[in-house]
Amino acid sequence: MIRFSGVLICFVALLCLVPGVLADQDGPGRIDVKLPNGMVVTNVPADITQSELKRKLIAAGKATAEDFSPNEKIHLERVRQKQWEAKQRYIVELSNNDELFIINGEKFEARTYCFNIYEGDEVVFLEGSALGVCVSAEILNLRTNDKCSLWCE
Repeated sequence: MIRFSGVLICFVALLCLVPGVLADQDGPGRIDVKLPNGMVVTNVPADITQSELKRKLIAAGKATAEDFSPNEKIHLERVRQKQWEAKQRYIVELSNNDELFIINGEKFEARTYCFNIYEGDEVVFLEGSALGVCVSAEILNLRTNDKCSLWCE
């Protein structure tokens, strides 16, 4: 006859009662899935394939294809966008021949060429000063997400 101590029996019984230890917390065959964008999808059948889960979530409007892609460029653009949102925005008052710009009443000249910057575009200064108190500056065009290096005049 095998004798078990009362402590061992209580320990085994406790394991069976604590959710997520021996039994799946979401029910049999269910799991939580964390997507590359950080979104957590709960109560997913454990036997579903990644492509099937992607198809179902997109069809239901609960996710986009981007949510499944660990695209570093997209992630960095989102981080940068949050940083840019905190900065003061300025309007390009004049854009002449991709070389000369008036921003915040100050004159700036492109270090090379700054294509696709038009009057009315919103920009933020990543480096330098919108007051023109600088040797050089770098701006970001919020319409195109293109950067441009400028000389401060």
